[in-house]
Amino acid sequence: MEGQLMRTQEIIDRLPYELASRLASDPYFADIPIVVADEGNVQATIAKKQAAITAKGGKWGIAVVVLQIEADDESSEVTFGPMRLRPAFQVVEQREQNMSVTGTGKRCRQVSRHIVTAIKSMSLCGLTTGFVCDKPAIEAVPLDKDLAANFIAGQVNFVTYEQSDEVLAQVSAPTLAVVGGAVQIASATDGAAIWFTTDGSYPRPVVPGDEEKNSSQLYAGPIAIPAGGFTVRACAYIEGMVASAIPIAEITE
Repeated sequence: MEGQLMRTQEIIDRLPYELASRLASDPYFADIPIVVADEGNVQATIAKKQAAITAKGGKWGIAVVVLQIEADDESSEVTFGPMRLRPAFQVVEQREQNMSVTGTGKRCRQVSRHIVTAIKSMSLCGLTTGFVCDKPAIEAVPLDKDLAANFIAGQVNFVTYEQSDEVLAQVSAPTLAVVGGAVQIASATDGAAIWFTTDGSYPRPVVPGDEEKNSSQLYAGPIAIPAGGFTVRACAYIEGMVASAIPIAEITE
């Protein structure tokens, strides 16, 4: 069984992108930009990327910034104890734009509350334990004077733990290829089940009760490219291994 090795040290780098993908797959956030704060400075992220005033889905005025992970060693007496991770999100609202006719109409605290619901139900088997709200779960964020006149921001805080300190086996990322007017998907990990989406949402296995919210499909053969093209995302899963990275491709005719 071929796969890729992932050490728990890599989880802290990968986790913000997993969290961002989880929100992006939720229909509630369809018109809200999700930005990972690579720079580590949230206000610089807002200024440089204009996250809060970027149109998505034809709407404007609010964005979610996924912060880089804070970590603590709460078991310092244990040589290889798991780290306590503190995922956090900042919701940034440009009030005037957001409540205009082209705004989302979703206020900062409403979006923060939906983040709580989305992330508490998230599972990253093999990577972390479950996600629980930290204290405070939702808090106001002070902004610089030049931003405070037009923006309001809140932060949503969670706690989780590395699931182990062992080397983890990760399923090889799927490859996407266009052959003869269709998209072919494959993973180098034998026996992996590949789930894909064509609407830009997060690909994950469909479980009972999840059918209406999950547009993922199990890959069984080449996917015909529709008129106008589509966006394909794919993830490979197999029991006992960490799910693969998720490639994304804009496919045109």
